[in-house]
Amino acid sequence: MVLFRQKYPRWWFDFNLEATKFSTRAGAYLLLLTDEYPSTDEEQSIHLTLDYPAQGELNRWLPLIKWILAIPHYIVLSVLLTVEIVLVLIGWVVILITPKTTRRNP
Repeated sequence: MVLFRQKYPRWWFDFNLEATKFSTRAGAYLLLLTDEYPSTDEEQSIHLTLDYPAQGELNRWLPLIKWILAIPHYIVLSVLLTVEIVLVLIGWVVILITPKTTRRNP
């Protein structure tokens, strides 16, 4: 819509914002950053705010240029994502096989 009409509808921005909020909460839960199960309608311990772009700030061809410039970034991210997945799996296994210790009062 930015490319053809040079405007970003408010309803599309709100939808993308809510989808990003939920994916952030779900990602934090999967990466063991929080113990709360992610809610689809409530804000929890993870907060995200994005500003709605002003009408004059949108450039028609800038999204296409940004996609071309993002290719090296995606290559580096794919390598880092692979390392992250391996480390999270190791963390899950360590949590599963580590015995639970109880605190003893002195």
